[in-house]
Amino acid sequence: MAHLSAYAFVDETFRDWHPSQPRELGYYQLTGAVLNQAAFAACRNGIAKIAPGGFHATELVHQGRESVVETMLEHIAGTVDCTLITLTTDSQRKLEPSRQRCLEELLVQLHAKTVTLVIADSREAIGPDPEVHNRRDVRTFNKLQRAGAIHAQMRLRHQHDSHESLLCVPDAVGWAFRQNVLRGNARYWDVVKAQSTVFQV
Repeated sequence: MAHLSAYAFVDETFRDWHPSQPRELGYYQLTGAVLNQAAFAACRNGIAKIAPGGFHATELVHQGRESVVETMLEHIAGTVDCTLITLTTDSQRKLEPSRQRCLEELLVQLHAKTVTLVIADSREAIGPDPEVHNRRDVRTFNKLQRAGAIHAQMRLRHQHDSHESLLCVPDAVGWAFRQNVLRGNARYWDVVKAQSTVFQV
């Protein structure tokens, strides 16, 4: 196996299902951004300059600050190795099975990229069991590792985006892809689509 030197940063995008809505409105997506360690400093420095107060694409657009999102996407296009997107419209219209299906495919693709560490945006806030949702991801990860579908050197870690600025990369790319898919607005997706690959699961 090639030398393992890449990290991946993962974020989710979804529109939850509702029985009264057409099936195609249900939507779940995971975006993984793969960076070589040599690119970390340049990518982080650019993020700090573009969005010093933190970055969430949806919130910025709601504030009328689309230009910040576009600038971030241009920065990503110049510094990030590649992005991988998995998406589904799960037939059961349930969010959790859809996430785990997307996660399985994404992890297999990251294995092919010889990724060492996967850092996923934490799904937890506060509560009696703050790791209940994250543990579901860990079970999927462990299942794939036991089966040999992903290499033994890979690790999965959950972290809040307030503590890891590089999680804004999949946030921005995932948001751009969703605008293209759900709203037919390709303006933002066009910035990063050349370095991105989409897998339907």
